[in-house]
Amino acid sequence: MIIDKKIEIDSISLSTTPIFLIKNGKKNFNGTGFFYSHLLSHDKRILYLATALHVLIGTPPFKNKSPIAEEIEFYFPFSSDKKIGKVKRVKYPLLGKNKKPLYITHPLNLEVDAALIPINTEDYSECFSGKNVSLNSISNNWPNPELKVRISTNVVAIGYPFGFHDVINSLPIWKTGNMASEPNIDFLGKPLFLVDISAFKGMSGSPVLAITHEMSELEDNRVIAGGTKKFLGLLTFMRTIKNGFDEIDLQLGYVWKSRIIYEIAQSINLDKYQNSILYKSKNR
Repeated sequence: MIIDKKIEIDSISLSTTPIFLIKNGKKNFNGTGFFYSHLLSHDKRILYLATALHVLIGTPPFKNKSPIAEEIEFYFPFSSDKKIGKVKRVKYPLLGKNKKPLYITHPLNLEVDAALIPINTEDYSECFSGKNVSLNSISNNWPNPELKVRISTNVVAIGYPFGFHDVINSLPIWKTGNMASEPNIDFLGKPLFLVDISAFKGMSGSPVLAITHEMSELEDNRVIAGGTKKFLGLLTFMRTIKNGFDEIDLQLGYVWKSRIIYEIAQSINLDKYQNSILYKSKNR
């Protein structure tokens, strides 16, 4: 859709993508991903596709199984301030040479249901070169790492519940809630926190951000005018409990903390990774 005047779209809305598993040529929606930018060294910045591990492999990570599908498909949003709704579809294999996973998991904690896939720069540079558009991403240093987060702070999870979204404009759904556990404590001793939110299947892998619209309190207790956001982590699943024969949805989401995403990104040996995969994505 092309419009005559500049419109305001939150850059986070252009940082997410649905993820589809492709098995035997059939494509099935499986979850949400987002683009995560990481400064590996002073001159090397890597772009990743971030999501929950089970979105990529199709099974819970603790089962330690190979992916049930051969590849995934996701979208690069191809939008500017006057053009929205365009995407570039990209297919990525899940296994490389010697059946080695192309996704990267946490180097020390096998329980972490999160994974990153380094993006081949050719796949998106061709898309945006010479055009007045750019690929939006999230990082631990953006939007605002200094925003102070407390219990009950407003949060958002951005994704595709059951695949539902604005298919005309290629924009995700924002689900709102609150911080439900102490943000500075690792819930149950794991690098997690809880959010009180009505999220649904398909939102696994969604980025979770604290959000303010008016006055904002920073970590050093300064107060600034205007709204801001802070990347908090990655939504992995919603908590349910058994009550007799019934399964009750507590509307509590488990979120891996942003530091875990950073640790995964920091763990990559880029030269070793590039040497071990030698693949080219399939673009359409």
